[in-house]
Amino acid sequence: MRPAFERKARKNIRYTFGHGKYFKTWPALFFGAAATLIPVPALAALDYKFAIIWLSFVGLSAAYILYRRSIGQEMVIAILFALFITAYWPYLYTEGNIFLGHINVYPLIAWTAGLVLLREVYEHLRVPYRFVIVSISYVAVLFFVEYLGYYVFNIQISGQYPSLLGIGIIHGPPIVHIFYLLAGPLYLVVTDYLKVR
Repeated sequence: MRPAFERKARKNIRYTFGHGKYFKTWPALFFGAAATLIPVPALAALDYKFAIIWLSFVGLSAAYILYRRSIGQEMVIAILFALFITAYWPYLYTEGNIFLGHINVYPLIAWTAGLVLLREVYEHLRVPYRFVIVSISYVAVLFFVEYLGYYVFNIQISGQYPSLLGIGIIHGPPIVHIFYLLAGPLYLVVTDYLKVR
């Protein structure tokens, strides 16, 4: 027997692509994935942030199309969390900035996608103490992603800001350090309190 989320995904795919048989959706899925991946090398050549924005946006859009009822609320809450930090802290990178008003699109989309993914992992993990496990995993993955972004992809904030505890990641004032560490667990608490899902 397939897990409930897999059955629901298959049903949503069938409904989205014209109520056809499942095998008839494969061409649409293939061409959708290909159309998504084609611009990635060009975007990455311009700036890695552009490729991340594109992939995150397409991933969020596809998730919303396929799982509209079950993922819509958590997306709205994730966007509000992302808006909180991106409106407070003026993200200005050394290169490749795209703004909506005074809000940088890269952290807005990246935070939204990351929080939605965190919630999905949290919901599908069925182990004791899952909140603690997911929260610790969130911090570990956050450190890894920040390290990759800063040292491998050269995604850096312009200006001289201290890093978190001097370890070379999460550059910004102390309030940004606190938000980065608490955003994931706080998002899970808020979505649990609001009975999202």
